[in-house]
Amino acid sequence: MKEMPMHLAYLTTYDSLDVTRWSGTGFYISKALEDQGIELTRIGNFRSPHNPINVSRYLWNKYLRGLNDHPHRDPGFLKNYAMQASNQLERSRSSGTRIDAIFTPGVLPIAYLDTDLPIVVWTDCTFAGLLNYYPAWTNMSRRSIRDGHEADRLGLRRADLLIFTSDWAARSAVDDYGCDPERVKVVPLGANVSDTRSSQDIRALAGARLTSKPRKLLLPGVNWHRKGCDFAVRVTACLNELGCPAELDIIGCHPPAGVRLPDFVKSHGFISKSSPAGREFIEQKFSDATFLLLPTIAECTAVVFNEAASFGLPSFTTDTGGTPSIVRNGRNGFTFPVRSDPADWAQEMAALLNDPERYQGLCDSAFAEFRSRLNWGSAGAAVAQLLRDRHWSPDSAAIGSA
Repeated sequence: MKEMPMHLAYLTTYDSLDVTRWSGTGFYISKALEDQGIELTRIGNFRSPHNPINVSRYLWNKYLRGLNDHPHRDPGFLKNYAMQASNQLERSRSSGTRIDAIFTPGVLPIAYLDTDLPIVVWTDCTFAGLLNYYPAWTNMSRRSIRDGHEADRLGLRRADLLIFTSDWAARSAVDDYGCDPERVKVVPLGANVSDTRSSQDIRALAGARLTSKPRKLLLPGVNWHRKGCDFAVRVTACLNELGCPAELDIIGCHPPAGVRLPDFVKSHGFISKSSPAGREFIEQKFSDATFLLLPTIAECTAVVFNEAASFGLPSFTTDTGGTPSIVRNGRNGFTFPVRSDPADWAQEMAALLNDPERYQGLCDSAFAEFRSRLNWGSAGAAVAQLLRDRHWSPDSAAIGSA
């Protein structure tokens, strides 16, 4: 008798088919599951409840007290999300749709969700990991800190299986929220670009980069400060001073007002992958670049490292947050301390460029990292196996939260 495919309720607060949300990651996660033969019922695209009291508190904290406030973690806000999720789930089940488990890329919609279905979370961070790390999660109001911890505590404990994209995030779930390590797993995400390149293509790209001058450095990022764009400009200047003519392309943002860029830096602003022209432009920049340069000061999981690896493009970045789980020194790039000298970055780049065989080998191994673990096929297969190991099937009884 043929086994029936697993059927999941894919729960997101936004439209999971919208590739502009979370850099398209929510969409690609759902596609990776479907590619493994898992059937999905999409639950989400919720209305955001605008409570006048929450709005007033937000304005008070932001403009009168100078504090960051996150009203979307307020219990009333999240209970409304849970109600919308429950209503959509009930309509699906009432219509005869079989649902074996709930799968979500974030804990907020499940924090107050009352369900007899098993819950799986695949995400890149915890609230504790973000607090006083990302700029928007510093100098926060007491209310937001309290609500943020409570939402994660409830959501993480409701989940039967917790999958994180990095060791950093997984450790936070265990250390900060007391999650059972047996329920916590690590699976990196995939690359949100086309992945039709072969090993021969990568060797050709690497060869072209070695002969092309000036060298092209690529920084994709939508936040000038957090992504370390000023530092990247200094790295590029150091590389030029070492006798390696180089240019820096910044995609995603422009410099702050009053900042004048040197002639060797081009700022392209935000370019969307949702249009064919935008995708073609971005992928051409990946093809032409000699190095991906992302001196980020705070990072959960940047899929741009996966995307770079799919082009055999070595990444130069910082050893912060979840980055070391994705960029492995000497395999698909190098990580440096957040407080390091830009000259050290430039010297490592110059050493690689002066040793073509070593640079070619790094491009090859970066592509191998993509083929083995940083693509959606591998990620989807790993997650699907974790689901099967839980023995959630059409004939199994509902499993309560651990």
